[in-house]
Amino acid sequence: PVLYLERIRYVDGIPYVYEYNYFNLLVLHDMTYEHLIGSLYTYLEQTGKAPIAFIDTVIHVIRINEKEAEYLKLENGDPGLEIDCYAMIRSGEVIQWVRDLFHYKNARALKIATYI
Repeated sequence: PVLYLERIRYVDGIPYVYEYNYFNLLVLHDMTYEHLIGSLYTYLEQTGKAPIAFIDTVIHVIRINEKEAEYLKLENGDPGLEIDCYAMIRSGEVIQWVRDLFHYKNARALKIATYI
């Protein structure tokens, strides 16, 4: 089973990123609404359940669709910075897939590779 969640994040009241989240409920079966509105990584760290071993990241430049444009206060077909992140536990099982779609005028990306 997979839990699907969409949300928009704001910085200083300005739309910054539209998120598509998919959570693997076979591993994260006791996750609650409170965990979803906060940080998944904090939840995993505090509970010790399914510690994330590594995250694969893929970056694309795309054209956003009408729905995304509405929430990001852009025009349909404007460019967007898409970052797909796959969070995995030590067994290699994906516990979360996130598709972040950043407002092209506000996007800033910093990738730091660390061993978790």
